[in-house]
Amino acid sequence: MRARSVAAIDLQLRGLARADDQAARVSAQVSGAARYDAEARAVQLAVKEIVRAQARAISLMNSPLLIILIAPRHAFDELITGRWNLASTIAGSRAAFSTKGPMPATRFKPRDSELLKLFRRAGRNVQHTAELLEQLLTEWPESQELRRAILDCEHIGDRITHDLIHVLHTAPPRTFDREDLFGLAAALDDIVDFAEEVADYLGLYQIEAPMEAAQQLAVVLHEATATLASALDGLEDFDTLKPLLINIHRLENEGDRIVRAAIASLFVGGIDPTVIIRWKDLFERLEDAIDSCEKAAHILEGIAVKQA
Repeated sequence: MRARSVAAIDLQLRGLARADDQAARVSAQVSGAARYDAEARAVQLAVKEIVRAQARAISLMNSPLLIILIAPRHAFDELITGRWNLASTIAGSRAAFSTKGPMPATRFKPRDSELLKLFRRAGRNVQHTAELLEQLLTEWPESQELRRAILDCEHIGDRITHDLIHVLHTAPPRTFDREDLFGLAAALDDIVDFAEEVADYLGLYQIEAPMEAAQQLAVVLHEATATLASALDGLEDFDTLKPLLINIHRLENEGDRIVRAAIASLFVGGIDPTVIIRWKDLFERLEDAIDSCEKAAHILEGIAVKQA
């Protein structure tokens, strides 16, 4: 009886020993799996860093940096199986995005579409303001009601500028430099502000009849703003901008010539000094508006160069 009890206890002890061995093997397998996962994650991170470093070194002309987003997904699996080759991965990405193939219809990110709409609205408002100012100076003093219409345009321009600045702060552009767009928005706002000042001065200074030089400057301003609006409408195609911007520069030079001759004429023939002061202010505001058109053109030219 005692011998059987000893045998049973010995059998139980051997069973416990086998269970301990199995538990040790399971623990070793779990530890190995954890090490494998950690190593796999480390390899994956290393692959991504390698591909990113290589992509940064690639010329933008020949291989867009979108390879950063594409290569790591398949490169990791190929590395594990020993079939991954960095050169072939980059070559495949180059083929997928080759500039020799058809170019996309637009180079702008969808996120920037709201900015483009706002700048087009600003361009149309600038052109409409200049059109009203030209009509005001042509028909003055019978057209005094147009002063209110120009003031309304100034308020519309302020709202557009506010919206532009809000978008630039809350959703920075992907296609453009934000500083360029801040400068462009300010230049467009200045054009409308200077035009509204001219309309306001006509009433404040009690101008009885417009001078021919002021009417000529209004024509130049209207043409410059129409050209600027066309440039803003065609921002997706930089190739069409160059002749438009050249025309704005030409108009600014013509405006300078008219202003210099007009101011010089004020000091001929003993004109009343108060008249000289009034018209000098008007000429300078018209010149400022035309200069702001050229400033906007310079910014657009810089944007075009950066996107070339």
